[in-house]
Amino acid sequence: MKTLDRYVTGTFLNIFILIVISLIGLYLIVDFFERIRMLLSNDATLRQILLYFLYQIPMILSLMIPIAVLLSSLLTFGILSKNSEIIAMKANGVSLYRTSCPIIIFAGLMCLVSFFLNEFVTPYTNQRTKYIKLVEVQKKEQIGVFKQNQIWYRGRDGIYNFNMFDSMAGTLKGIRITYLDRTMNPTKRIDAARAVWLNDTWVFYEG
Repeated sequence: MKTLDRYVTGTFLNIFILIVISLIGLYLIVDFFERIRMLLSNDATLRQILLYFLYQIPMILSLMIPIAVLLSSLLTFGILSKNSEIIAMKANGVSLYRTSCPIIIFAGLMCLVSFFLNEFVTPYTNQRTKYIKLVEVQKKEQIGVFKQNQIWYRGRDGIYNFNMFDSMAGTLKGIRITYLDRTMNPTKRIDAARAVWLNDTWVFYEG
């Protein structure tokens, strides 16, 4: 069974890697032609252009992983079926479920990878992408970004993200604060479910 698992996993991985690279490359090419005029018109340096697109890769990868897993699974079983290998496996008492076990395990691992990217990597890289575009390239002063019930605020010490701000009640909900050093690298992060403005300071709860 180890030989079978290695064979199925190897076939799946080869297809998966090819699809992921192709999808990321296609996304970057399309985005490049959409953004290059804006970047060049603002005299962006080669370093800024490269970093702008490189910082998008984690976000693109998290989007493409489910698609790549699905397509790779279909193509893997298509190749096995075309070569009559599934029939041969069944003839030797190996069920289709047993054949697909390595792919199921890999899909589970990719779910964890996608969760890790979305939770810990893409928030920072997306912030860096916006910072390069708005501040470094377009020379704007980044005060805050409001999008889909999300509030992003660039302060002196870092980047503040809230799900909701009630100015009348003096409360915040869904708080994530990322402190940055002078080179824009994260040094500390604070998460809290809510905060209340008391005695001229924010008091955090459930964090």
